[in-house]
Order: sequence, then C-alpha cells, then structure tokens
Amino acid sequence: MKLLVGFIITICLLLSLKASGDVIICGADPRTALNNLPPGEDLLLCPEVTHDFGDGQTRLGDMQGSVIRSSVSGTLAPASGTFIFINEPTHNLTFSELHLVGKGTGHAFRFNAGSSNITVQDSIIENYSLASYVKSNSPGVENIKLHRNIVRYNISQGFLGGSPGYEVIDNVFIDNGNNGIYDHDIYFGCKDNFNGAPCPQLIKGNYLTGSSRDSNGDCYASQIVAHGYVNGTVIENNIISEPKGYVTGFCYGIDVSQLAKNDYPMTDLTIRNNIIINQGRVGINVIGATGILIEGNTLWSRDSRYTGAKVAVYIRTDPDTGGGDVILRNNFIDYGGNISNGGVFQFSPDVTGPILVTNNTEYYNDRSFFDVDDDGTVGTGDIATVLGNLGNEGTTSDLNLDGAVGLDDLSILLRMFVALNWEELYLN
Repeated sequence: MKLLVGFIITICLLLSLKASGDVIICGADPRTALNNLPPGEDLLLCPEVTHDFGDGQTRLGDMQGSVIRSSVSGTLAPASGTFIFINEPTHNLTFSELHLVGKGTGHAFRFNAGSSNITVQDSIIENYSLASYVKSNSPGVENIKLHRNIVRYNISQGFLGGSPGYEVIDNVFIDNGNNGIYDHDIYFGCKDNFNGAPCPQLIKGNYLTGSSRDSNGDCYASQIVAHGYVNGTVIENNIISEPKGYVTGFCYGIDVSQLAKNDYPMTDLTIRNNIIINQGRVGINVIGATGILIEGNTLWSRDSRYTGAKVAVYIRTDPDTGGGDVILRNNFIDYGGNISNGGVFQFSPDVTGPILVTNNTEYYNDRSFFDVDDDGTVGTGDIATVLGNLGNEGTTSDLNLDGAVGLDDLSILLRMFVALNWEELYLN
C-alpha cells in the first residue's frame, strides 16, 4: 500500500511539472535546453549526473522569473561550463542549487550587455578563474544578487565587479585568488556616470577566509576590496577570519580605496558590525572617500605569523578625490602583539572634518578580552562563566562594561565565539 501511495504521489508531481511547462533534463545537451527554455518556466537538472553547459554565450532576453535549479529540492545538481551574458541582455533569471566546477579558467558567470535582475543562490562555485564577474562599466547592468553560495578555490578572484543594486549576501568564501596583493574574495565597484547618482551595493553576512594564499598557505591580500565609484555602499555583518599563523602584513580585512590616477568619487560609505579576526597591518583601510561611517566593528588579533605593528582603522585622502567627514564609533579593538605607535585609529593630516571618534573600546593584552575564564581560549568555558555571573557586578564577564553582567554580555560573547569557531561549527 505504501509503495502504491508513493508511486501515485510521484506521478502527480511529474504531471504537475509537465503541466506547468517546466523542463527536466539528466545531462543531455543542457545548453540547448537553456536556450530553448520558455520564459517563465524552470529548467530542472537531475542530481545524478553532471550537466556540461560548455563555454558558449548566453543570450536569453526576458526570462520572466525562470529558475535553473536542481530537480530535487535541497540537493545540488552537478554542472560545469560558463554562463556568459554578452551581446544581448538577459533579465529576470535565477540559478539555484547547483554545484559548478570549472577547469581552472574562465568565469562561471559574467554579467554584461545590460543584463539585470539575475540571482545566483544556494550553490557551490569552485575552480574557475572567477566565480562571478559583473561588468560595472556595461550600461544597464543592475540588480545582480549573489546569495548563500559557497565560493572556493577559484584561481583569480571570488566575486569581481559591481552595479547598482548589487548584493553579495550570506556567502562563504574560501581560498580564492593566487596573485599576491591583486586577488580578493570580494572585489567590487560601480561605473561613474558623472551625475552623482547613488549606486547602492550591499556586502552583508559573508564569511571570508584565505584571500590569495601562497604555496605556504599565507594570506597575501585584502578580503573585501572596493575601488572606483562608490556611492551608497554598505559593508556589514561579515566575518573575516584568518587562521593563526597564516597572516602577512598585506592581509587587510576591508579596503575601500581609490586607485592611483583615478578620480572616481567615493561617498556615503558604511562599514558596520563586521568581525575581523587576525588581520595584517590594517584592519579597515579607507582612502579617498567622503562621508564615512565606521561603527560597531570588532577587530580581534592574536596572530603569530604577522608580528608588525597593527592599525585598526586607517583613513587617508586621495590627491584627486580628497577625503573626510568621518564618524568612527562603538568599535571594539582586542589586540595582542605590536600596536602602531600612532595608535589603532589613524588619519592622514589632510582628512577634512567633521571627524567624530567616540565610544570605542580598546583592549591590548596577550589574553583576549573575551577569554573571561582566563584559560587561553575563547570557548564554551567562557560561556559557562558568563552564565554563572549573570546579575553580578565587577567581573570580567561584564563585556559591555555597563556595571553588571546580563544577557547582553552573553550575546556579545556568543557572537564572538561563533566568529572564532565558524568553520568548525558550520563546515565540519
């Protein structure tokens, strides 16, 4: 009886898919199936075989919400090849639940020719030159959204480029790039249309580690980088973490800076609530921007590989675009090792006002501020200690220094515990 019921349910599902016009394939010529997909219908890839889309151009027009996805929800469909949106625009399309494996070259996705409203989500993208390239200087490219993907072992960059409405949210970046200081996990910026128009871009909730590692496994480049036109960018709630012993001085956390000989305006920049673990020389570097809000970030460093002086936030001007109007507040600095003689918050002398630096907490000790049980690590023992001290006064469990230990202190510790143990908690 159970077999009969299961068979009837399967038949009903297949009939409903067929009635809707969705297309199901199991490896047979997926490029042709994609090119012939009726707008508004989905292309479903069975998870039992690899679907090789080849390296052809992708010119689909308005797909009216079509989705290319695994035929089994919650299971990744293996795929290879590239999706190069050039010559003619493609709109309103989603890629979901795919496991894309490249050959060490090419771009898994290239968004060009005015393509817009395209989402890549819930997928793994690995072993390409670039996982995604959004052509920022291509008119009409906008609303490219990259959500909840694992982006790993790509040769040059993770995600490159940007556009109005660009979103990079809740992705995991592992060991992308290999060209020293020039490769990054996220490398973005907008086209300057010379009209001062906002170009909102959101980099949020990502976990990043291993930017441009060398053969020894050392990080040699900044994790999140923006160059070019910036107006309305928000970088928030990201965890940037390097394993202890693998940080060089070039391994910055966040770098928003104007390239030499460029004069693209950089304005209205927000960097907030990020956690940066084991940085290189600078945690957050900003050059040539005006209208900067840096708040609520936690910078924690106990690295044994990089022994040079550290700066938490460095704000400088650019000869062409200037820089200034800075708010730096509610940040937490927890450093061991060497600190720059100029302090952890530094400004070049020509940064223009107003400059507000307020309510930041600085802690310098070989023992982490979050190691409340003083056992040399930030772990479950610290959580137990804070729980045991709830309601007490005058203890190291009072992490927000408000005079008493409360649930707010527990929340602060749990957030740091998750950041320091992210891979063990979520990837292993």
